Amino acid sequence: MDKWLSNRATVLSTSTLRLVRSYLNRAVKRAMARDLVKRNIVELCSTPTGKGGRPSKALTMAQAEAVLTAAEGTRMHGYLVLSLLTGARTEELRALTWDHVDLEGDPKATPPVPPYVAVWRSVRSGGDTKTWKSRRTLALPQRCVDALRAQKAQQETDRKTAGERW
Repeated sequence: MDKWLSNRATVLSTSTLRLVRSYLNRAVKRAMARDLVKRNIVELCSTPTGKGGRPSKALTMAQAEAVLTAAEGTRMHGYLVLSLLTGARTEELRALTWDHVDLEGDPKATPPVPPYVAVWRSVRSGGDTKTWKSRRTLALPQRCVDALRAQKAQQETDRKTAGERW
């Protein structure tokens, strides 16, 4: 048993090996309850250290700040601020329209309702989010609110400039 897990350690991650050991342990415990085996040898084995995971692709704080600084004044700034500060998926953010965004909230409500964005759709086929539980309403930090207000003002200017072509 221990040798079997050790052989898999070159291919599987440590977390996967823990899961495999857990599944085997549970199966043998059930077999013991049914008097099919006398002893649970899985409990005698330790979980070996598996293959290392892939390096993180997440931005560091300095990299995220550099992206936001470089995007300031561009039409992508609101999108980038929203994606970096809320953690919403890109396909969810691309499906947002202004009726999904509340930049005021309701501070007089009990409890107060902060500014928010309703993530209920995505640009995936069928318009659904990745999972049913992915449908959510996210509170917006002030930096997002400021960036989205600037973007909304820019869109209003663009709409007036375009006139009937809008």
